[in-house]
Amino acid sequence: MVAVSSSTVAALPPVSTGVVGAASPAGPQPTPSAYPVDTVTLSDTAQQIFDDAAAPPPAAPGAPIPSRDQVAAAVAALNDTSGQTGLSDQVAAYDLVGTLVAKGQVVTAKTLLNVNPSPAATNVGTITTDQAQALVASAFAQRVEQVVGQVDAARAAAADPTKAVQAGLAAFNRLSADDQQ
Repeated sequence: MVAVSSSTVAALPPVSTGVVGAASPAGPQPTPSAYPVDTVTLSDTAQQIFDDAAAPPPAAPGAPIPSRDQVAAAVAALNDTSGQTGLSDQVAAYDLVGTLVAKGQVVTAKTLLNVNPSPAATNVGTITTDQAQALVASAFAQRVEQVVGQVDAARAAAADPTKAVQAGLAAFNRLSADDQQ
């Protein structure tokens, strides 16, 4: 494997607390060059994907590969606020979109223009960055965040850490059957 690119990242100094008159940490502060540095070297393929010059690799063999229409339908299901899309369909859509994002099958519009696969396989099994946003910005994703927030709030409110699980379970049990799903 030939290294195409490397990226160096230096850790930033501690952030000020913003408290007026607060004492700074004792002792001399390190100079920026003394902060730890991480270097990452990308493969040729990874660099091309990172630079939007190539599409991500295809999904694993044997796994069902969704078509562009299936991805578009899944995103539409996640954004449906009319109530016409069933909850099980929205959960399946969330899983489809989440799986593509988790596997790195996200491409940008720029990549779609740069990649020239055969017409029969044009971007099958990939999802655009705009479509991937449905995982956090869709109506369904917002509802999932609210439901998880209710359970997490109950767990966080438990004064005793050993009772946090019980509090979370009790909050979950108070949810509607749809929200539990």
